Amino acid sequence: TGVQTCALPISPINLLSLPNGAGSVFVPTTGSDKPLRMKDGSWYLTGSYKGTFYIDRSDFRFHPFTKLSLPIMVEADDILLSYNKLQIIPDPAGSGVGQFIDASNGWVNTGWAINSYKHHYDTDFGFGEGASDYSQLVYEIRYATDSWLAFWKILVPIFIVMAMIVGATKLEPTHYDVRLTMPVTVLLTLVFLQQSHNADLPRLSYLTFLDEVYVICYVLTLIAFVLMLWACRRYYAALKIEDPQLQAIEMRRLDKSDDYWPTYVILAGIITITISWFTG
Repeated sequence: TGVQTCALPISPINLLSLPNGAGSVFVPTTGSDKPLRMKDGSWYLTGSYKGTFYIDRSDFRFHPFTKLSLPIMVEADDILLSYNKLQIIPDPAGSGVGQFIDASNGWVNTGWAINSYKHHYDTDFGFGEGASDYSQLVYEIRYATDSWLAFWKILVPIFIVMAMIVGATKLEPTHYDVRLTMPVTVLLTLVFLQQSHNADLPRLSYLTFLDEVYVICYVLTLIAFVLMLWACRRYYAALKIEDPQLQAIEMRRLDKSDDYWPTYVILAGIITITISWFTG
């Protein structure tokens, strides 16, 4: 309604009206609340909107490597101004972003775009003329997380924690009690890391890439724990072998299994994480 008083029936349609927040306000910036008549006979009016906008294009499937689009959708604030009566034409050459558009909370500005679309409504708004189409202008600013920052701050600590399980296999066979407690410690650490990394995310109906990485780590930790149990049983069974030669052969087999199965676990983790990335 603030726009209509300025003889400009256009307003953003993705504004949110918060119960305890200030209402969205249109403020003319041309020095007057009325459009200016240009030399070519056209009318000119600039203004600014202040309000809370709804984001309908958020996708966190590749979190922590996230891309976010912040749109402002502009449409005629009059149901009589359908697409065949009013078409909003963007001006890319005269559009842009301000110098303070960069975020300081880990997000990097990757550009902006402005385009016009035909917005189809599955209703005639009571006029009995069938479904209606309206011209819509979408101006969006694009942000993305810094890939290197996300890799070093989030993924590297996870890999270091998982490396502890591999390091546990290098302990002497007599320290199987330490080997068995290592997967439990790693599991608790992974749970803590996942909760801290997802604290700032909204509730999602799908798994993010980071969630899939944690699921893979959980499965690999369980597999490592089962393999260590199996190796522990074989070790104590080998101690009961009376024949020294047979006992030495069994101990060498255990040493080889300690050398081989961590490699298989690491390869399985790399393959599954790669599949998760390309199928995310």
